[in-house]
Amino acid sequence: MKIILQLLAILQKGQEAEAQRVIEYIDACLSHLKTILFMEKHSQEEVEYSRKYLQKAHQQIFGQLDGIASAKESDIIRKSLMSGRVFYHAAKYSFEVDEQTRSDYNDRYYGLMHEAYGQDEFRLNSNEVLLKQLARDGEQLERDELQDRLVKIKEVCKEDILRIETLREEIKSRVVFVVKRAGTKRR
Repeated sequence: MKIILQLLAILQKGQEAEAQRVIEYIDACLSHLKTILFMEKHSQEEVEYSRKYLQKAHQQIFGQLDGIASAKESDIIRKSLMSGRVFYHAAKYSFEVDEQTRSDYNDRYYGLMHEAYGQDEFRLNSNEVLLKQLARDGEQLERDELQDRLVKIKEVCKEDILRIETLREEIKSRVVFVVKRAGTKRR
């Protein structure tokens, strides 16, 4: 019986470590999204690193969050991170989107237009049309409208940050509950 309890304790510690790794990964994604959103406070190298990090996260998020976050939660986080990459291109180049960003944005846009998630899970922001015009349609921003549009795109990004933070807290509390519950069974 003692061996079984020791094995359960080892499994619980493994679950706790995996959950902590996932929460830290989500925190890192949020940090990089905020670096892009407030790029005026960061060096060019930090901003570029954050852009590359989010691009890589877009491809790897399901593997990184597997087992702790559901596929649905992972997809919502993935789609939410996309707005930061669009903001980066708009702020940096008045919009010179690369093909990878365009392709990745199409995934977000398709999900929004085909109501893959309800308004309570992924609310369609009225400024989403600006992201679509830039990322999907390839529209260029004129200098006289650039600042106004950047503010509106930033609002979409802020809403995405809040969505990710909410999911992070839900995942964190669910993991704590499961770990604590498993711990009480052991006694």
